[in-house]
Amino acid sequence: MKRFLSIFFALFLILSCFAVSGCQTESKSVLTYNKKYIITIDFEKDESKQNYWIFYDDGTCIYHNYEIIYGDKRSNYVCTFKYTLAEDKSTLFYFFDSVSYLEHNNNFNLSTSNSGYLIVSKDVVMNKDGSFFVCEEFIDNIPNYGK
Repeated sequence: MKRFLSIFFALFLILSCFAVSGCQTESKSVLTYNKKYIITIDFEKDESKQNYWIFYDDGTCIYHNYEIIYGDKRSNYVCTFKYTLAEDKSTLFYFFDSVSYLEHNNNFNLSTSNSGYLIVSKDVVMNKDGSFFVCEEFIDNIPNYGK
């Protein structure tokens, strides 16, 4: 009887470990944190001239915009956003938090009500206008893109 109970207890522990590890896997984000998601047209550009997103596991992200021109207004900036993921983790909703203007800013002010959504995955993010941003770790998997 003691042998049966010890085998039963050992099986219970093993199954419990599998259940806990399965739950932890399901809660992971689909994003690759602390890595750049670079817009596809900027792959070959110098790093300082790229437009990209970086996501952090604390619910913040940044968007680096190398240059934006509206008529006679010109700027480049880094904008910080707070974000939340949809329950299925395929959509990210972001909301303005702060902005830092970089080397040139000519009467351009980013709206503090700047918000939006992104379709997200581990390797690719798509914004609402259909532009693709590819994780820097995935770029080597598409070596012929844009060549």
